[in-house]
Amino acid sequence: MYPLLEPLALLLLSTLVSADDSCWSECFQEKMPQCGVWLMKETNPDVAGTYELNHGMVNMSCEFSSLPEPAVVTWLHKAPNSISWIDFACSNKDETKQCRETEHRVTSRCLLRTNSLTMTGAYRCQATTSEQKSKAIR
Repeated sequence: MYPLLEPLALLLLSTLVSADDSCWSECFQEKMPQCGVWLMKETNPDVAGTYELNHGMVNMSCEFSSLPEPAVVTWLHKAPNSISWIDFACSNKDETKQCRETEHRVTSRCLLRTNSLTMTGAYRCQATTSEQKSKAIR
């Protein structure tokens, strides 16, 4: 019916489906630059301590370097008598990404309100890349 619309629709669809490769770099398992995720900096030990309920916030941050793509950062909590870490939602989470040819940097900042005793325990950040399933934990 509309012979020109089909190629145009295919072009539009392929453009939408193709990933944004502006923040992707080639890397290798056996030679440099190597694929993976590396913890560069964290503040979690600096904020360890006892906090009064409903007063203030805990401010934690982690910075990761990764290839071939920026890492995805999640925050984990472990209760004092637990052996497993579980994901938790920060009261406020802020992330910045820097795409570079040699590495990608992601800084994640997690603000946590001190409003519940169920928050007692340990906290850490974890970063992964979807392509390589690499993981760095701190």
